[in-house]
Amino acid sequence: MEEPTALILMLKNAETGMIEGELAEITLEEDILPIERIWAEKSPDGTVSIHLRLIASLAGKDFTDEEYEDILDCYETDVFDELAEVSEAEGFPDPAWDLVFALGEGESDASAIEGKLDKILAKHKQELDGVYEILELTW
Repeated sequence: MEEPTALILMLKNAETGMIEGELAEITLEEDILPIERIWAEKSPDGTVSIHLRLIASLAGKDFTDEEYEDILDCYETDVFDELAEVSEAEGFPDPAWDLVFALGEGESDASAIEGKLDKILAKHKQELDGVYEILELTW
């Protein structure tokens, strides 16, 4: 396990796209290298959701076109069903997935966000380890 990493989670207005300020300072126990981007978004009804993009290349590895497609085919997004909505990131140079989850009542504190993100990162790493093993890729 990596050393804990602190991040400032910024809050973006969904209508204007403008940063409104800091939502929380979070400390993650899991490796943050797979996070390509992360932010919080506030909708007009006041709902706050966390958006993040996870990538497959944790060490700057370049993939062939065939490896790229094979990774997307083997990666099981349903491992996140209880945590977040997932979609493949389009037009990104590495295999990547966009995840979104809403913060429920009482979940906007740093510890609740940290717990959910650590679970997501652990599942992503576990899934990638399996994909890399199946495809005989190395980190």
